[in-house]
Amino acid sequence: AQWTWVNDASLELGLGPRTIDLPCELPARQATPAEYGYELARVVRSVAGIPAAKLIASFEDVAGAAIGKRFHVKYRNHVPGQGIKAISGQTKSGDFIAAGPEHPIQRNQRFTNARSLYHALATSQISQRLVTDAYSVDQKASRAFAAELLAPRAALLDSLVTSTAAPDAVEKLSQDFLVSTRVIEFQLDGGGYGTFGDD
Repeated sequence: AQWTWVNDASLELGLGPRTIDLPCELPARQATPAEYGYELARVVRSVAGIPAAKLIASFEDVAGAAIGKRFHVKYRNHVPGQGIKAISGQTKSGDFIAAGPEHPIQRNQRFTNARSLYHALATSQISQRLVTDAYSVDQKASRAFAAELLAPRAALLDSLVTSTAAPDAVEKLSQDFLVSTRVIEFQLDGGGYGTFGDD
């Protein structure tokens, strides 16, 4: 049933591979998927002219700057199952579309949108790509990209006054950058900072 949805969505939206050259150069592949995702996120912020400490207010504007074409998010709420989060590809008109179920929580939607942008940039040269809950190299890289794009680690670390982030500090950062507390904790833990309550 999920693949039927994928095929139907691709046909109805006219999704295919990325056929245009990007306005930015993709970074060289790094030692780990996370490192590549982080580096590409920094490239996108640079191209869009958004400093690390600044909230991304309009995701579609940033995505458009990175790709050089309009990037639309379309909600299709009848995806069967839980594994597929979205599908991302270029249309015949040249625009890019990310389509999938609408999240009831805006912060989670932003994260999925950012993962879709990663695939539009880095993995869609052959065909449209899926955002899934799998742990393949590209799906891992897309998560790291989304986390670093929306809540840059350096900006989070600069905002802390101690080496440990209390739950209220994590929640404030979550609100400041419009991402989930899980994303904040992931970024802080990767930056060498712990959060109270860790086992």
